[in-house]
Order: sequence, then structure tokens, then C-alpha cells
Amino acid sequence: MADVSEIGNGKRKPRKAKPEQTELKGMERRRIPEIEQAAKVYAETRDERMELTEAEVQSQGKLLQVMRTNKLQKYRLDDGRVVRVEEGEAKVKVTKPKDQATAAL
Repeated sequence: MADVSEIGNGKRKPRKAKPEQTELKGMERRRIPEIEQAAKVYAETRDERMELTEAEVQSQGKLLQVMRTNKLQKYRLDDGRVVRVEEGEAKVKVTKPKDQATAAL
């Protein structure tokens, strides 16, 4: 469950790395170093992605708020991308322009 200090302020405290668990003499388990390392890398990558997902959701909410404040359903950015508000889902999407070569096919 989230720490009370994390709720509502949009900022997340960095997690402290847990210390490696020590093994008791005579109770050692068979270790496969490649699996241990791959699982550690995967878990760290997953945690980073989840933090980015939270930041993306907050950014999307801010963009939706700004679009509604300006009473816009569609907005074209200078680089050609299009911002669209999907009211039924209360979402906003930013899409890339279609490539001219792809459109001709």
C-alpha cells in the first residue's frame, strides 16, 4: 500500500534497495547465477516502467485538463502530431501524422 506521504502530491519517494538475504549454514539452496541476475534485471526494469507509467498517467491528466480548459476536442501540434480528446473514456491521445509514403500504399 502507498505511503501516506506519496498520496496526492504526485511525487514518489525513491525506493531503497533491499539487502541480499543471507543463507544459513547447512540450509543453502542451489543457486543458478544467470537466473538470479536475469530476474534482478527484469524486476528493476519492470519497476522503472511502472514508475514511468504513473508519470504518463499524470501527464495525460494534465493534458486533458488543459484541453478542456481551452474547450478543445482536437489540436494539431507544430510537428504534425494531433491531440484528440476522447470524451467517452475521458482520455486524451497524441497521434503521429500519417507518413506520405504509407498513405500512398
